[in-house]
Amino acid sequence: MSLIQQPPLDIEANLFSIPREIRDLIYTALLQIPNDPPTSPEEAGPRFRKGSSLYSVERYPEAVYAALLRCNRQLRDEFQEVLVARQPVRDFRLDCMIKSDDLWPTWILLPCPGTRDIGVLNVDLRLFNVGHGHDQYVQFFDDGGPAMIFTPLFQLLNRFFHHGPRFFSSSAKDGVYGRNLHVKTLCMTLVHERPGANSNPDDPLYDQRHIRSTCWFALLKIANSGLLLGKIEKLKLCWRDEIREVEVKGTGERRDVAEWDLYGFRWGP
Repeated sequence: MSLIQQPPLDIEANLFSIPREIRDLIYTALLQIPNDPPTSPEEAGPRFRKGSSLYSVERYPEAVYAALLRCNRQLRDEFQEVLVARQPVRDFRLDCMIKSDDLWPTWILLPCPGTRDIGVLNVDLRLFNVGHGHDQYVQFFDDGGPAMIFTPLFQLLNRFFHHGPRFFSSSAKDGVYGRNLHVKTLCMTLVHERPGANSNPDDPLYDQRHIRSTCWFALLKIANSGLLLGKIEKLKLCWRDEIREVEVKGTGERRDVAEWDLYGFRWGP
């Protein structure tokens, strides 16, 4: 019995043999494939430190569109049309692990090149070893100003709006990722991954409620400061089944946050 040798499958030819409308649906589906978040700070991969934040050495995680943009001219042109003209993806997700007063940001679903308007920017604040009796708990206490953890969180937000999703501007190419970003809703979700001992054994959620309240008052203050006017329309905080939200207000001028400068806050490129 003789075997018939089959020619190798030409994936490119097969892709272009289907209608353009279906190809666009494929491109859109690929854009919505999320990355996996790190399981813990210890498993976060290579990082470099900037202040209290530890950024991935990749700076901007490799995504499926990066590979597609390196393909042939027709595929690249079609994909760019989907990216820029149609803006198929509006919601994105950023994972932020917190341990002590350090922050590990990682994009799970990152804004595409050309993105300007974001519907919902989901930020998952995953807390590790936070609880009474642990040194890490001090990050959510304050001495009249903002709690320690809000300095790296504020700096991360500042870098996002002034440098784009890369958080740093290292070359002229970064311009393609957009800096004139507008977010309809910034949604922060508190997730206690590895709770520490609780300060009130009769109330297991006591410390978690304290953290929730600390975060909420910080959001209220920045929402009314004017710093985010024209950049974010609404701030939302989610904890367990509870959702709180506030509209961004103000005149566009800094006010009521001058004392935050003492804690390392800075707004600007």
